[in-house]
Formats: sequence, structure tokens, C-alpha cells
Amino acid sequence: MINRIIDERYTLEKPTGVITTLQSDELITTLGRAAVDRIMEDGKWVTFNWSSFRINKGTQPA
Repeated sequence: MINRIIDERYTLEKPTGVITTLQSDELITTLGRAAVDRIMEDGKWVTFNWSSFRINKGTQPA
């Protein structure tokens, strides 16, 4: 289903964002090279590497 969505959005030239905890090689394995190539054609990979908010939620001041 995800591949159909990516393909349709690509065909209609609509932007598509993907948020994941997977590394790039894991995403390629999960979605396939063609889907990732379509997403990355005019896009870029942005890494957010800060600590988990959920893990620290109870320890941070309000």
C-alpha cells in the first residue's frame, strides 16, 4: 500500500515526506530501491539524532 501511495504521488508530482526510525539501508530494504529513488529524486535525507523525548519526558522540567 505504501508503494502505491508513493508511486501515485510521484506520478502526480506531489511532495511526499517520510518520517522513520530506520537507517537509509533499512528503508531501502523495507520500501524497495524504486520507491526510495522516487522519494529522493528531488528530496534530501535529514537526520534528527537527538535523544528520545519519550524516554526523557519524565526527567525534564515542565
